[in-house]
Amino acid sequence: MKQSLKIIISSLLLILIASPLSSQRPSHRVSVFNIEVPLRVFRGDKFIDNLTKDDFELYDNGIKQKIEALYLIRKTTIDKQEGSTAFHPRVARHFVLFFEVHEYLPKLAEAVKFFFEKVFQPGDSLIVITPLKTYRIKPTASHRLSPEKLASQLINHLKKDIKIGSSEYRTILRDLEESLRGGIDETTLPLFKQHLQKLEDLRQVDEDSLLRFAEFLKKKEGQKYVFLFYQKERIPQITPQQLNQLTSVNQDKPNIIFQI
Repeated sequence: MKQSLKIIISSLLLILIASPLSSQRPSHRVSVFNIEVPLRVFRGDKFIDNLTKDDFELYDNGIKQKIEALYLIRKTTIDKQEGSTAFHPRVARHFVLFFEVHEYLPKLAEAVKFFFEKVFQPGDSLIVITPLKTYRIKPTASHRLSPEKLASQLINHLKKDIKIGSSEYRTILRDLEESLRGGIDETTLPLFKQHLQKLEDLRQVDEDSLLRFAEFLKKKEGQKYVFLFYQKERIPQITPQQLNQLTSVNQDKPNIIFQI
């Protein structure tokens, strides 16, 4: 977790100027706009911070674009600038911590503490999405509360929200385990499949919500970082031995074989 969070400390920002050409009748009006292109360059696990504009080429639909400026940004500070001074990059930082977990583990507390102690700083905004609720931590929060206090409050919310918000998921997992405990037969097989379907329905991604979330982030000016905390699933499975036994016992029942 520490390694994945460290890469957000430094970044390079390209500023390019594009002048779109109209294919219609000639006009003296030309629209000029600047586009910010954030990027990070690594050699192995080492961030490279001594690059210049000449080290980059940028193309849009196969057409080479002019790079006007290059900025080296560390957190919200511009450490180095090359090129035009007419543009000031948006350096405000917006973080999203997304917890897609069904069981609280101590590693989560370690990650949260590291985030508030080493990454989050005054002026940053933060949205935390748990299995139960969404929390918005205002940029002024870090002025009033210490990193330790912020981490402690979030950890307490996580413990409670994961326990309540993921209760149905854990119940289905227990039902799956229970359906296999005494072996699998023509009676328990439909029950096992029913529990699997419930689990699949619970895991469905709401595409509309995902698109709304992406649109929300798109409107935020500045740097945007989304961290997904995902817990590996351990779904009970029918063992090869149980499958062979079920197949051999039900050779004369095609409907059972078909269900397998």
